[in-house]
Amino acid sequence: MKKYIIISILFCISYCNAQVTVKLSQLAGTTWKTVKPNDTKILRMWTFASKGYKRYIVYTKYDNRKSEDLTYSFYLDPVNSYKFEHSKVGVSKKGCYIHGYNRDNGSELWTIETFDEEKGTMTIGTATMTLGLQRISKRKK
Repeated sequence: MKKYIIISILFCISYCNAQVTVKLSQLAGTTWKTVKPNDTKILRMWTFASKGYKRYIVYTKYDNRKSEDLTYSFYLDPVNSYKFEHSKVGVSKKGCYIHGYNRDNGSELWTIETFDEEKGTMTIGTATMTLGLQRISKRKK
């Protein structure tokens, strides 16, 4: 009985931590750069499509060389689920978590903490880091 209560409490805490629900249509076709933490030597970029996103780094201190793209399948999840479900890619249309999967790096789960479509800003976080993102290209209508 104690086990079920603890699991229920943890589920509620993890579900309540995500304050913002985002629609897939708000992300697909957009590109974002990391603005927090601010690093003058590198620029971290994110590009979203309907079924995946790419993360890459531009080394601004070293002639703007671009790192290798890391491509992730992803879906938006309304609940904090640690198991990546491939069947939800491109199907789950809104959620408060970005759940990504890369064959080499495994899965990653980002909590969408803030999202302002007008300002083009978003804050996402994991258990160990928080990133502030600024949209640099809008989706094509």
